[in-house]
Amino acid sequence: MKDSIPMKKEFQYFIESLLGWNSKLDVNLFHLDNMRLVSYQQETIHSDSLLFILVLSGNVNVKINFKRYEILANDLVLLSQGHFFELEHVSLDFSCILFHIGKDYINEMYSTEMLYKRTKYNVRMYKLPQIHLKENEVVILKKRLSLVSDEIENINHLYQKELILLSIRIFFLELSVI
Repeated sequence: MKDSIPMKKEFQYFIESLLGWNSKLDVNLFHLDNMRLVSYQQETIHSDSLLFILVLSGNVNVKINFKRYEILANDLVLLSQGHFFELEHVSLDFSCILFHIGKDYINEMYSTEMLYKRTKYNVRMYKLPQIHLKENEVVILKKRLSLVSDEIENINHLYQKELILLSIRIFFLELSVI
């Protein structure tokens, strides 16, 4: 009986085991496919940070806060602090961009001027964590995520943390008008 209940994992453990390393930055952006996610099926994971999933191809069936969703290509999923999620099925052609912002970075990130923009979509997305995007919106968000990725890799810049923060704000501003 005890074995039939999936173990709850903390989100940071999930991210670290998925990546195979412990990131020094509290902001990560990476591409995932079926092969990297299939071993996490049927595990309930508690989110203690922010996770944006931009689905590029394929589909995944997932439970978010114990409600089932079919996530398709061109969908954006937000898992925020307090969400529970469980992967049920990942299609063979599944690929996505996963954008993770750790809980320690969240407090630094939200200045007063960003609070309204964050609240505008975050409250809605906590209850409805899936957005169906138009093709042009996917292209724009991919560009914004590419900027974030460039700043994460810019390790020699004296103001790397600030540049990452600015690129995240640009992503959020774009997201708030979708």
